[in-house]
Amino acid sequence: ATPDSFASQLARMLKARADLRLYAARLTDIPAVHSKSLFVLVHELPERSELEVTAINFGPSPVEETALIRGATPNSTASDVLDPEAPALPVGADGSLRLSLQAFEGKAFRIKGS
Repeated sequence: ATPDSFASQLARMLKARADLRLYAARLTDIPAVHSKSLFVLVHELPERSELEVTAINFGPSPVEETALIRGATPNSTASDVLDPEAPALPVGADGSLRLSLQAFEGKAFRIKGS
């Protein structure tokens, strides 16, 4: 598979989820979103005061949407665990996170606690 294919992206996401020990995390929320192709999960990571946010666009069109991440530290940042070189995203005072995903793209973010 090519590095940018959906299958390759999913493989990277599954590795990152294993590295974060997501299998031992607790699912805390499935935020409501408007786009029918967007799926968002929020997990509390084990032994840390951190959250992991998985966002997957299963559709053929790009998606830009803000999701409310309950439990996120206000005014913190979300780092991309699949692309550590990517700039961190700001988390709003209300726990909002602006998500921008291309067609058939998945992203995973880590939000550190206070």
